[in-house]
Amino acid sequence: MRIAFVLDNIILGQEPLGVTTMGALLKQHGHQVDYFDFPPQESKWNIDDVVAFQPDIVGYSISSGLHNRYLRFNRLLKEQLPNLFTIIGGPHPSFFPNFLEKEGVDAICVGEGEQPMLELANAMEQGDSPYEVAGLHLKLPDGTRRVNPPRPYEQDLDKIPFPDHSFIRKFPHLRDSPIAYVMCGRGCPYNCNFCFNHVSIDLQAGRYTRYRSPENIIEECLELRDRYGKRYIAFQDDTFSLNYRFLEKFLPLYKEQVGLPYLAHLRADNITPKMAKLLGDTGCKRGVIGLENGNEDIRIKILDKTVTDEDIIRCSELLHDNSIEFLSQNMFGVPGETIETVLSTIELNIRAKADLMVIHFFQPYPGTDLARISSEMGLWEGTVDDIPESNHWFVVLDMKDKELMTMLGHLSYFMLDYPKAFYYLKPLIENSKSRKVAMPLLKLCKWLDQKTLYSKKRGVGSRWHPPKAIMAAPEATSTNAARNMEPVYCPSA
Repeated sequence: MRIAFVLDNIILGQEPLGVTTMGALLKQHGHQVDYFDFPPQESKWNIDDVVAFQPDIVGYSISSGLHNRYLRFNRLLKEQLPNLFTIIGGPHPSFFPNFLEKEGVDAICVGEGEQPMLELANAMEQGDSPYEVAGLHLKLPDGTRRVNPPRPYEQDLDKIPFPDHSFIRKFPHLRDSPIAYVMCGRGCPYNCNFCFNHVSIDLQAGRYTRYRSPENIIEECLELRDRYGKRYIAFQDDTFSLNYRFLEKFLPLYKEQVGLPYLAHLRADNITPKMAKLLGDTGCKRGVIGLENGNEDIRIKILDKTVTDEDIIRCSELLHDNSIEFLSQNMFGVPGETIETVLSTIELNIRAKADLMVIHFFQPYPGTDLARISSEMGLWEGTVDDIPESNHWFVVLDMKDKELMTMLGHLSYFMLDYPKAFYYLKPLIENSKSRKVAMPLLKLCKWLDQKTLYSKKRGVGSRWHPPKAIMAAPEATSTNAARNMEPVYCPSA
């Protein structure tokens, strides 16, 4: 079978490991696979390349907010290829299985997609019925809907092939980047109510949090280093610091056999001095920490993330003591947010001496506990179709001072670089009577932010950039290792 995976430019900020893992498995079983992108601007859509490939199946991995744009693209594609079979995977159909009812959608995958996708392709190639595949919901020829039972989570992740990293050669920004993306395992046991994990854990049976063997991970890292010339590994596990016993086995082997600097997503309340030293000694150069919100009550009582301010400050100190950059992930516009709590988020980043901060504006994804809380508080009456495509744009919930919150969120990079400006403006912004005085100053800061964004005088928090470690890392052994070292847009790295 000929399978085309079509991906939005937003997803292509980094290698989409779910799609490329499916691609590798399909290729392993003799199917032909290719990957295509389409830009956000509909005026620039060009379906000719996909049509020329003449796929039997087209697959999309969709997150909520982008779903309507994918549907429009798929309808155009089906006008040219009326017999095309369309399957939708990713978070959106797992949360919203009624998405199958949309025009042009033939099947959706609920949960992990490797085996369902392979079984679907095998059945169609052999002329068998594709309607029995566990994990899929499908439209039958008579237009009715068939809901197949979910399959258990795969417990032996070493059975799954490495992602099809040849994918990156098709996209210059990924091919030329020194950064590679790897996952050591799947799942997260925490129940932060803004995250999909507290829902996904019940989608399929079996243990949700699973690990690959250290040897299997190292083999993939060596492939990325030696075949693709990568010089930095960005581990994409939700909580890399979850299991110290695993890290104790894996990281010394990684240092000895791979030896590349790396990034890891960590959790502030489980970083101990012993773990921080292990991370630093084995090449971790950047730790990504979910700071979320600077108000401890919001973080613990509303977001259900039981991490204290003290945990965050202590974690930052431990990382910096071991020469690891502190990158914070932050959410603005959550239920309970006020101007004061927005300011507290910026201030906590300053206190923690964050090297780089990433901002997101909360999106009330239906199905999550926090979306339900938003509705109960009267802050959100929309549907999933009303969610913006990007969570970097503006405060979504209907709350007082949302425009000012949005402005402060976007200025948080500037204020992290210039704490004196923050502490000068903070009392003016907090006091509603003096806020009129602060507004012209905030607009001046916004102008200065844009004017100095790429200035060498600005701190690292002002822009996306490769970690400093990349510039100092030794060349990989591949002849492809010499790459253009211009900064790349890469939120995770």
